[in-house]
Amino acid sequence: TSGGNLYASKGKIGGWDITDSKISSGNSTTKVCVMQTPTDKNTIVFATGGSSHADYSTSPFYVKADGYLFSSSGQIGGFDITKTYIATGKKNYNDANNGVYIGTAGIGLGANKFHVTAAGKLTATDAVITGEITSTKGTIGGWTIGDNIISGKTGAYEARMSKAAIG
Repeated sequence: TSGGNLYASKGKIGGWDITDSKISSGNSTTKVCVMQTPTDKNTIVFATGGSSHADYSTSPFYVKADGYLFSSSGQIGGFDITKTYIATGKKNYNDANNGVYIGTAGIGLGANKFHVTAAGKLTATDAVITGEITSTKGTIGGWTIGDNIISGKTGAYEARMSKAAIG
C-alpha cells in the first residue's frame, strides 16, 4: 500500500482474478464478468453473463472501447429489446395492442392500424395517401387491377378499362 492505495498487478481479491490488464471472475456455471484494459477500439472492456473467458463476444452484454454496446435483451426508455425486435406495448408487428414494434418480422404502429411486413406488404387503416400510386395488380374500391387493365363487376354488369381518357 502507498498512501492508503492498494497496488497489485497480479493476484486474487474476493474471488476476482487480477492481472496487469484485467479483473475477472466466474466460469461457465456462474457466468463470467470482466473489466479489462483496451488494446484497440474493438477490445471488449466490460462483459458479463458469458460462459467463457476465451471469447467475451458470446456474452449477452458487453461494451467495447469505442463505446459500442451490445445487449441481447433489456429495456431502454420503456422499449423492450430482444434479439429480433424493439417494442413497447406490442409483441408482434400486427398484434391488436397499441404500441410500437420494429423487428425482423415487420414494423407496426398503433393497434394494428398500420404495419409493414418484412416482405413489404403494407396495411394502413384509414390512410390518407397523397402523390403517385403505382400498382400492377390488386384491388381498390372493388375494382381489380391487372397488367394494363382495371375491371369491376356489380351484379350482371361488368366494366373493363384498358385504355381510357377522362376529361
